[in-house]
Amino acid sequence: MMAGESNHKGLFFVFEGVNGCGKSTQVLRARNWLRANYNDFIVVWAKEPTDGSVGRHIYRALKNPQFLKLLGPTALQSWFALDSLEHLKGSVIPFLSTTEAVVFLCDRYRYSLVHSAHSVSDIQRLIDLNVAILGDNLITPDLVFIFDVSPKVAIERLKNSGKNLDAQETFEEISRTRENYLKIAELCPRNVHIIDSNKNEKEVFGEVSRIIKIEIERASLKIKRKQENAQIIKTL
Repeated sequence: MMAGESNHKGLFFVFEGVNGCGKSTQVLRARNWLRANYNDFIVVWAKEPTDGSVGRHIYRALKNPQFLKLLGPTALQSWFALDSLEHLKGSVIPFLSTTEAVVFLCDRYRYSLVHSAHSVSDIQRLIDLNVAILGDNLITPDLVFIFDVSPKVAIERLKNSGKNLDAQETFEEISRTRENYLKIAELCPRNVHIIDSNKNEKEVFGEVSRIIKIEIERASLKIKRKQENAQIIKTL
């Protein structure tokens, strides 16, 4: 997420955006497409917050607006970072460390800290908080998709899904969070792709799959060259 080299063997792709942007649909399409077209790769999918020990507390807190108000954005983001730390150490890093032929897709990562920010200085402060909590476990994704959608379209999608909108899903809150995603993309531009998610699902995935294909084929070529070099060494 922040500055630093990717220090893992496998590929780590992250899907981000405001509620109603369509990211969860796209990450599942990516999973199914990768498994159908690149069976040489192990494809793993997960989401944050997780259902781990910290994640369960987060989900309970999100259902209690009064508690969230008392908790405050900094403490809440500390919980999110701790959940991510648990996820990284227990799942993401072990998978990415096994082989180069693995793709880990994550529905939200620490870019989601923007949901608690109200200014650029807030974003930077929360980035610093995450860096402090995650430490050496912080992974820079190989691809970050931020699905950018108008607040009006996002709210329409949420309503059409039958979801009861919460306090974070008003026009004002979604507008603020959308702007924050664009700001964090400027602050942490490494491997970030802004995807126009106002288009239909198929068109959006066309852009996503085009970008993923480039990364996968680059990784495939790297793996092939290593295998060829290993074979040459054996014959010496």
